[in-house]
Order: sequence, then C-alpha cells, then structure tokens
Amino acid sequence: MEIALGFLDYDMALREEASAVIMKIASAEEKSYYAKWKEANRMAILIMLKSMSPSVRGGIEVKDNAKDFLESIALKYKKSEKAKTGFLMNQLIELKYVGDEHVRMHILKVINIGMKLRTFIELKYGVQVEVEFIGLARIELDSI
Repeated sequence: MEIALGFLDYDMALREEASAVIMKIASAEEKSYYAKWKEANRMAILIMLKSMSPSVRGGIEVKDNAKDFLESIALKYKKSEKAKTGFLMNQLIELKYVGDEHVRMHILKVINIGMKLRTFIELKYGVQVEVEFIGLARIELDSI
C-alpha cells in the first residue's frame, strides 16, 4: 500500500505531519504545503478504502488522518493474525495419522501447516520448521 501511495506522491500524508490549524499569519508557502498535505491525506485514505474488500472495510474504523488509518488497519490485521495462529496451532495439535491415507500425505499436511505457521510465529534458536514437523510426524507414527 505504501509503495502505491509513494508512486502517486500521496505518501506525504504518511511521512509528514501537518498542523491542524492554519494561522492567519501563515506564509503562502505554508498554506500551499498544507493544501498539498490535505489532498495527499484525502487521496491516501480513499485509495486505502477502495483497495479493501467491503467485508474488511466494514470492520475497520475510518480515521481523518491517513497515518492513523493505516495504524488501525495494522492493528486489525494483528488481531486476525493471532486468531489465524491459534487456528493453525489447533489444527496441528488435532491432526492425527489415520491408517487410511499414505504416510507421505500425512507428513506433507503437517509440513504445510508448519509453513503457514512460520509466517506468524518466529522460531527461536534458528530451528527449521520442516525438521521440527517431520520429527513430530515421525514420533506420531512411531506411537501407532
């Protein structure tokens, strides 16, 4: 989103703050700057709104400032990332090998869930996700 706004030079509203009140003694240059900032802010909010699907748009509070609006979008996605992480962890915990499918397919399912989790969870100690989940699959298969 920031790249698209940058190409159109509307990222000014995200990079810089503008004073909310223009004084009567402000110079013509300051008034021109504020007018540019105000237009960039309006267009940035409009572009962000139009790039979202209506279902997503309804769940995010629209702000008057593009920077604040972008932060509210980030906050909303952070909440949904936590829910997605919980869902994937639950899938991983409940996934059991049943004898009616190939072992390879079961291992691939575990690895697939692990790869999705990798985008949400930062592993400590530099451990490879694939190795960990293959190990889990082997332990599970040994217990059968």
